[in-house]
Amino acid sequence: MENVVDLLRFSNGFLGRHAVSRLISLDYQVRVGIMAAGSFGVPQFRQRVFLWDAQLGKVIQIAEASTVPLTNTRGRC
Repeated sequence: MENVVDLLRFSNGFLGRHAVSRLISLDYQVRVGIMAAGSFGVPQFRQRVFLWDAQLGKVIQIAEASTVPLTNTRGRC
């Protein structure tokens, strides 16, 4: 799951805590992180909140950052 950083700030973090607690109540394990979306091939450089989850007993798969440079429409980095 990916969302804006304010997910963790709004109402003293209520939305972020609620999302995590709901996943845990459904027998998922959860990791929360803040990453730059541009590191994953998205043409934006703002930070985003990521929630990685997996069923209990399974491995949480976390995406690796892209090694391909981002360019604008004129082909410049």
